[in-house]
Amino acid sequence: MGLRGPGARVLKKAPKPKPSTRKRQASWRRPGLSRSERVIRFVQSLKVTAGDGAGKRFRLRPWQKDIIRKVYDPVDEDGCRLVRTALLTMARKNGKSGLVAALALAHLCGPEAESRGQVFSAAVDRSQASILYREMKAMALASPELAARIIIRDFNKEITDVETGSVYVALSADAHNKHGFSTSFVAYDELAQAPDRRLFDVLETSTGARKEPLVWIISTQTSDPKHIMSELTDYAKDVNAGVIEDPSFAGFVYEAPEGSDIWNEETWKLANPALGDFRSIDEMRSYAAKAKRLPAREAVFRNLYLNQRIDASAAFISGTDWEACGGASTLMR
Repeated sequence: MGLRGPGARVLKKAPKPKPSTRKRQASWRRPGLSRSERVIRFVQSLKVTAGDGAGKRFRLRPWQKDIIRKVYDPVDEDGCRLVRTALLTMARKNGKSGLVAALALAHLCGPEAESRGQVFSAAVDRSQASILYREMKAMALASPELAARIIIRDFNKEITDVETGSVYVALSADAHNKHGFSTSFVAYDELAQAPDRRLFDVLETSTGARKEPLVWIISTQTSDPKHIMSELTDYAKDVNAGVIEDPSFAGFVYEAPEGSDIWNEETWKLANPALGDFRSIDEMRSYAAKAKRLPAREAVFRNLYLNQRIDASAAFISGTDWEACGGASTLMR
Protein backbone atom coordinates (compact mmCIF):
# COMPACT_ATOMS: atom_id res chain seq x y z
CA MET A 1 0.00 0.00 0.00
CA GLY A 2 1.99 2.98 1.27
CA LEU A 3 1.45 6.72 1.02
CA ARG A 4 -1.64 8.26 -0.56
CA GLY A 5 -3.12 11.75 -0.84
CA PRO A 6 -1.52 15.19 -1.11
CA GLY A 7 2.24 15.07 -0.70
CA ALA A 8 2.36 11.30 -1.06
CA ARG A 9 5.43 9.73 -2.55
CA VAL A 10 6.18 6.36 -4.09
CA LEU A 11 7.76 3.99 -1.64
CA LYS A 12 10.60 1.72 -2.61
CA LYS A 13 9.38 -1.80 -3.10
CA ALA A 14 10.54 -4.21 -0.48
CA PRO A 15 12.80 -6.99 -1.78
CA LYS A 16 10.99 -10.19 -2.61
CA PRO A 17 11.33 -12.77 0.14
CA LYS A 18 13.24 -15.93 -0.58
CA PRO A 19 11.03 -18.86 -1.60
CA SER A 20 9.86 -20.90 1.34
CA THR A 21 7.67 -23.93 1.68
CA ARG A 22 6.02 -22.48 4.80
CA LYS A 23 4.84 -18.97 5.52
CA ARG A 24 6.26 -17.81 8.82
CA GLN A 25 3.56 -16.89 11.29
CA ALA A 26 3.98 -13.72 13.32
CA SER A 27 4.79 -14.70 16.90
CA TRP A 28 1.92 -12.64 18.31
CA ARG A 29 -0.58 -14.62 16.19
CA ARG A 30 0.29 -17.98 17.70
CA PRO A 31 -2.52 -19.73 19.60
CA GLY A 32 -2.50 -20.17 23.34
CA LEU A 33 -1.14 -16.75 24.25
CA SER A 34 -2.74 -14.52 26.84
CA ARG A 35 -4.07 -11.18 25.70
CA SER A 36 -1.18 -9.24 27.19
CA GLU A 37 1.36 -11.67 25.73
CA ARG A 38 -0.04 -11.06 22.24
CA VAL A 39 0.33 -7.32 22.76
CA ILE A 40 3.84 -7.71 24.18
CA ARG A 41 4.94 -9.89 21.27
CA PHE A 42 3.41 -7.49 18.77
CA VAL A 43 5.25 -4.53 20.29
CA GLN A 44 8.50 -6.49 20.32
CA SER A 45 8.03 -7.37 16.66
CA LEU A 46 8.30 -3.66 15.83
CA LYS A 47 11.58 -1.85 15.28
CA VAL A 48 13.01 1.14 17.08
CA THR A 49 13.25 3.88 14.47
CA ALA A 50 15.37 6.54 16.18
CA GLY A 51 18.17 6.88 18.73
CA ASP A 52 20.86 4.41 19.74
CA GLY A 53 18.66 1.38 19.15
CA ALA A 54 17.43 2.39 15.68
CA GLY A 55 16.90 -0.61 13.43
CA LYS A 56 16.68 -3.08 16.30
CA ARG A 57 13.50 -4.66 17.58
CA PHE A 58 11.80 -3.29 20.66
CA ARG A 59 12.91 -4.95 23.87
CA LEU A 60 10.33 -4.20 26.49
CA ARG A 61 11.68 -3.88 30.00
CA PRO A 62 10.03 -5.76 32.90
CA TRP A 63 8.34 -2.58 34.16
CA GLN A 64 6.87 -1.94 30.69
CA LYS A 65 5.60 -5.51 30.42
CA ASP A 66 4.07 -5.15 33.86
CA ILE A 67 2.14 -2.08 32.69
CA ILE A 68 0.82 -3.95 29.65
CA ARG A 69 -0.23 -6.96 31.72
CA LYS A 70 -2.11 -4.83 34.24
CA VAL A 71 -4.03 -3.08 31.46
CA TYR A 72 -4.78 -5.95 29.06
CA ASP A 73 -5.10 -9.10 31.18
CA PRO A 74 -7.98 -8.33 33.59
CA VAL A 75 -11.26 -9.43 31.96
CA ASP A 76 -14.88 -9.72 32.97
CA GLU A 77 -17.03 -12.85 32.90
CA ASP A 78 -17.58 -12.39 29.16
CA GLY A 79 -13.87 -12.17 28.45
CA CYS A 80 -13.93 -8.43 27.76
CA ARG A 81 -11.05 -6.26 28.93
CA LEU A 82 -11.92 -4.54 32.22
CA VAL A 83 -9.56 -1.57 31.97
CA ARG A 84 -11.01 1.29 29.93
CA THR A 85 -8.75 4.15 31.11
CA ALA A 86 -4.99 3.93 31.69
CA LEU A 87 -2.83 6.73 33.08
CA LEU A 88 0.96 6.72 32.74
CA THR A 89 2.77 9.66 34.30
CA MET A 90 6.53 9.85 34.71
CA ALA A 91 9.44 12.18 34.03
CA ARG A 92 10.43 13.00 30.47
CA LYS A 93 12.60 10.78 28.26
CA ASN A 94 11.45 7.47 29.70
CA GLY A 95 9.89 6.18 26.50
CA LYS A 96 6.23 7.10 27.10
CA SER A 97 5.55 8.16 23.51
CA GLY A 98 7.31 5.21 21.91
CA LEU A 99 5.45 2.69 24.05
CA VAL A 100 2.02 4.22 23.49
CA ALA A 101 2.69 4.63 19.74
CA ALA A 102 3.34 0.89 19.57
CA LEU A 103 0.15 0.22 21.56
CA ALA A 104 -1.81 2.45 19.18
CA LEU A 105 -0.55 0.32 16.28
CA ALA A 106 -1.67 -2.78 18.19
CA HIS A 107 -5.19 -1.33 18.20
CA LEU A 108 -5.02 -0.17 14.57
CA CYS A 109 -3.58 -3.23 12.83
CA GLY A 110 -2.35 -5.62 15.51
CA PRO A 111 -3.84 -8.02 18.07
CA GLU A 112 -6.24 -5.42 19.52
CA ALA A 113 -7.59 -4.21 16.16
CA GLU A 114 -11.33 -4.31 15.55
CA SER A 115 -13.51 -3.85 12.51
CA ARG A 116 -13.64 -0.18 11.48
CA GLY A 117 -11.97 0.99 14.65
CA GLN A 118 -11.25 4.65 15.28
CA VAL A 119 -7.80 5.23 16.78
CA PHE A 120 -6.65 8.73 17.76
CA SER A 121 -3.74 10.55 19.32
CA ALA A 122 -4.56 13.90 20.87
CA ALA A 123 -2.61 16.80 22.30
CA VAL A 124 -2.71 20.52 22.97
CA ASP A 125 -1.74 21.31 19.36
CA ARG A 126 -1.32 19.50 16.04
CA SER A 127 2.46 19.46 16.34
CA GLN A 128 2.37 17.63 19.68
CA ALA A 129 -0.35 15.26 18.47
CA SER A 130 1.80 14.47 15.43
CA ILE A 131 4.57 13.01 17.58
CA LEU A 132 2.71 9.71 17.95
CA TYR A 133 1.73 9.83 14.26
CA ARG A 134 5.37 10.06 13.17
CA GLU A 135 6.35 7.25 15.55
CA MET A 136 3.54 5.01 14.31
CA LYS A 137 4.30 5.73 10.66
CA ALA A 138 7.99 4.96 11.05
CA MET A 139 7.31 1.73 12.97
CA ALA A 140 4.71 0.54 10.46
CA LEU A 141 6.88 1.23 7.42
CA ALA A 142 9.76 -0.65 9.05
CA SER A 143 7.55 -3.76 9.23
CA PRO A 144 6.93 -5.46 5.85
CA GLU A 145 3.75 -7.09 7.17
CA LEU A 146 2.25 -3.80 8.37
CA ALA A 147 3.55 -1.70 5.46
CA ALA A 148 1.69 -4.00 3.07
CA ARG A 149 -1.69 -3.37 4.70
CA ILE A 150 -1.74 0.36 5.48
CA ILE A 151 -2.38 3.58 3.60
CA ILE A 152 -0.65 6.70 4.93
CA ARG A 153 -1.91 10.23 4.30
CA ASP A 154 0.64 12.72 5.58
CA PHE A 155 -1.52 15.73 4.76
CA ASN A 156 -4.25 14.57 7.16
CA LYS A 157 -1.91 12.80 9.61
CA GLU A 158 -3.94 9.67 8.95
CA ILE A 159 -3.22 5.94 8.67
CA THR A 160 -5.78 3.43 7.37
CA ASP A 161 -5.59 -0.33 7.81
CA VAL A 162 -7.17 -1.88 4.72
CA GLU A 163 -7.70 -5.28 6.37
CA THR A 164 -9.91 -4.08 9.21
CA GLY A 165 -11.02 -0.70 7.82
CA SER A 166 -9.70 0.95 10.99
CA VAL A 167 -8.41 4.53 10.80
CA TYR A 168 -5.90 6.43 12.92
CA VAL A 169 -5.87 10.25 13.01
CA ALA A 170 -3.79 12.78 14.97
CA LEU A 171 -6.02 15.38 16.66
CA SER A 172 -5.40 18.75 18.29
CA ALA A 173 -7.29 20.52 21.06
CA ASP A 174 -9.89 22.44 19.02
CA ALA A 175 -12.62 20.26 20.50
CA HIS A 176 -15.58 21.87 18.76
CA ASN A 177 -15.36 19.62 15.70
CA LYS A 178 -14.70 16.31 17.46
CA HIS A 179 -18.27 15.30 18.24
CA GLY A 180 -19.65 12.32 16.32
CA PHE A 181 -16.62 10.09 16.83
CA SER A 182 -16.94 6.46 17.88
CA THR A 183 -13.54 6.01 19.48
CA SER A 184 -12.04 2.58 20.06
CA PHE A 185 -8.61 3.78 21.23
CA VAL A 186 -7.17 7.19 22.06
CA ALA A 187 -3.81 8.28 23.43
CA TYR A 188 -3.74 11.78 24.92
CA ASP A 189 -0.13 12.95 24.90
CA GLU A 190 1.01 15.47 27.56
CA LEU A 191 -2.45 16.13 28.94
CA ALA A 192 -0.86 18.45 31.53
CA GLN A 193 -0.35 21.04 28.78
CA ALA A 194 -4.04 21.15 27.80
CA PRO A 195 -5.62 24.58 28.46
CA ASP A 196 -8.87 22.93 29.52
CA ARG A 197 -10.55 19.54 29.61
CA ARG A 198 -12.88 19.90 26.61
CA LEU A 199 -11.02 17.66 24.15
CA PHE A 200 -10.45 14.99 26.79
CA ASP A 201 -14.14 14.96 27.72
CA VAL A 202 -15.22 14.81 24.08
CA LEU A 203 -12.96 11.83 23.35
CA GLU A 204 -13.70 10.00 26.60
CA THR A 205 -17.45 10.23 26.02
CA SER A 206 -17.10 9.11 22.39
CA THR A 207 -16.30 5.52 23.39
CA GLY A 208 -19.82 4.47 24.39
CA ALA A 209 -20.60 2.51 21.22
CA ARG A 210 -17.48 0.34 21.47
CA LYS A 211 -17.32 -3.01 23.26
CA GLU A 212 -13.79 -2.59 24.63
CA PRO A 213 -12.63 1.02 24.26
CA LEU A 214 -9.39 2.21 25.81
CA VAL A 215 -8.21 5.71 26.71
CA TRP A 216 -4.49 6.17 27.44
CA ILE A 217 -3.18 9.34 29.12
CA ILE A 218 0.60 9.86 29.00
CA SER A 219 2.01 12.97 30.60
CA THR A 220 4.22 14.58 33.18
CA GLN A 221 2.39 16.33 36.00
CA THR A 222 1.08 19.89 36.14
CA SER A 223 1.30 22.39 39.00
CA ASP A 224 -2.44 23.15 38.90
CA PRO A 225 -4.27 20.96 41.46
CA LYS A 226 -7.58 21.62 39.67
CA HIS A 227 -6.33 20.54 36.24
CA ILE A 228 -7.77 17.35 34.70
CA MET A 229 -4.27 15.81 34.79
CA SER A 230 -4.02 16.39 38.56
CA GLU A 231 -7.53 15.04 39.02
CA LEU A 232 -6.66 11.82 37.17
CA THR A 233 -3.31 11.42 38.94
CA ASP A 234 -4.94 11.76 42.37
CA TYR A 235 -7.62 9.30 41.28
CA ALA A 236 -4.92 6.84 40.19
CA LYS A 237 -3.24 7.10 43.59
CA ASP A 238 -6.53 6.46 45.39
CA VAL A 239 -7.24 3.41 43.20
CA ASN A 240 -3.72 2.04 43.77
CA ALA A 241 -4.04 2.59 47.52
CA GLY A 242 -7.39 0.80 47.63
CA VAL A 243 -9.24 3.94 48.73
CA ILE A 244 -11.34 3.71 45.56
CA GLU A 245 -12.33 0.44 43.91
CA ASP A 246 -12.42 0.88 40.12
CA PRO A 247 -11.25 -2.08 37.98
CA SER A 248 -11.86 -0.02 34.83
CA PHE A 249 -8.99 2.34 35.71
CA ALA A 250 -5.26 1.51 35.75
CA GLY A 251 -2.84 4.16 37.00
CA PHE A 252 0.96 4.14 36.86
CA VAL A 253 2.45 7.08 38.74
CA TYR A 254 6.23 7.48 38.76
CA GLU A 255 7.25 10.53 40.79
CA ALA A 256 9.64 11.80 43.44
CA PRO A 257 7.48 11.99 46.58
CA GLU A 258 6.98 15.26 48.40
CA GLY A 259 9.61 15.63 51.10
CA SER A 260 12.18 13.39 49.40
CA ASP A 261 15.79 14.42 48.77
CA ILE A 262 15.66 15.64 45.17
CA TRP A 263 19.46 15.45 44.77
CA ASN A 264 19.64 11.77 45.72
CA GLU A 265 19.95 9.50 42.68
CA GLU A 266 17.80 6.86 44.38
CA THR A 267 15.02 9.47 44.41
CA TRP A 268 15.53 10.07 40.70
CA LYS A 269 14.78 6.41 39.95
CA LEU A 270 11.29 6.74 41.43
CA ALA A 271 10.31 9.12 38.62
CA ASN A 272 12.54 7.60 35.93
CA PRO A 273 12.15 3.82 35.60
CA ALA A 274 14.46 3.87 32.55
CA LEU A 275 17.25 5.79 34.31
CA GLY A 276 20.66 4.32 33.53
CA ASP A 277 19.07 2.25 30.76
CA PHE A 278 17.76 4.20 27.79
CA ARG A 279 17.27 7.34 29.88
CA SER A 280 20.73 8.94 30.27
CA ILE A 281 21.86 9.31 33.88
CA ASP A 282 24.82 11.46 32.81
CA GLU A 283 22.51 14.05 31.27
CA MET A 284 20.36 14.06 34.40
CA ARG A 285 23.42 14.52 36.63
CA SER A 286 24.54 17.43 34.47
CA TYR A 287 21.16 19.16 34.68
CA ALA A 288 20.90 18.51 38.42
CA ALA A 289 24.26 20.21 39.00
CA LYS A 290 23.00 23.35 37.22
CA ALA A 291 19.63 23.16 38.98
CA LYS A 292 21.33 23.38 42.39
CA ARG A 293 22.48 26.92 41.58
CA LEU A 294 19.84 28.27 39.18
CA PRO A 295 16.32 28.78 40.63
CA ALA A 296 14.49 28.45 37.32
CA ARG A 297 16.29 25.22 36.54
CA GLU A 298 15.53 23.76 39.95
CA ALA A 299 11.83 24.22 39.29
CA VAL A 300 12.15 22.64 35.83
CA PHE A 301 14.19 19.81 37.33
CA ARG A 302 11.48 19.06 39.87
CA ASN A 303 8.71 19.09 37.28
CA LEU A 304 10.20 17.52 34.15
CA TYR A 305 12.95 15.37 35.65
CA LEU A 306 11.26 14.28 38.88
CA ASN A 307 7.61 14.57 37.81
CA GLN A 308 6.65 16.64 40.85
CA ARG A 309 3.53 18.77 40.88
CA ILE A 310 5.28 22.13 40.83
CA ASP A 311 5.17 25.23 38.65
CA ALA A 312 8.34 25.17 36.55
CA SER A 313 8.36 28.98 36.44
CA ALA A 314 7.54 29.69 40.10
CA ALA A 315 10.88 29.78 41.90
CA PHE A 316 12.75 33.06 42.25
CA ILE A 317 15.51 31.66 44.50
CA SER A 318 16.70 28.09 44.71
CA GLY A 319 15.64 26.02 47.69
CA THR A 320 19.31 25.26 48.39
CA ASP A 321 20.24 28.94 48.64
CA TRP A 322 17.13 29.84 50.65
CA GLU A 323 17.87 27.20 53.25
CA ALA A 324 21.54 28.27 53.37
CA CYS A 325 20.32 31.73 54.38
CA GLY A 326 18.41 30.21 57.31
CA GLY A 327 14.96 30.50 55.75
CA ALA A 328 12.29 27.85 55.88
CA SER A 329 11.92 26.49 52.37
CA THR A 330 8.57 27.19 50.82
CA LEU A 331 9.28 24.98 47.86
CA MET A 332 7.88 21.47 47.71
CA ARG A 333 10.51 19.00 48.84
